[in-house]
Amino acid sequence: MEPLYGFVILLLAILTVSLFAYSRRGAVYAAFSCLGMAILAVALYFGALFISDGAELTAGISTLLAPIAGALIVFTTSYGTRNDNE
Repeated sequence: MEPLYGFVILLLAILTVSLFAYSRRGAVYAAFSCLGMAILAVALYFGALFISDGAELTAGISTLLAPIAGALIVFTTSYGTRNDNE
């Protein structure tokens, strides 16, 4: 697989999760979600590259764990509405 295709797939996955985060919590949460997933993807890439002694395919595939982790966080958080009637 070409590196550009992997980058595009990662970017689409991050944007999809950020769009879902926007629909649940708003623009600020979506922006921080996108930024956090991008930072996590870079950290996972270099961490896996270091651990696997330079195997770029392994490092590239491990970057796809960032949108998965972001999606799990977005799915498990509640909606942004509060009930002050209590």
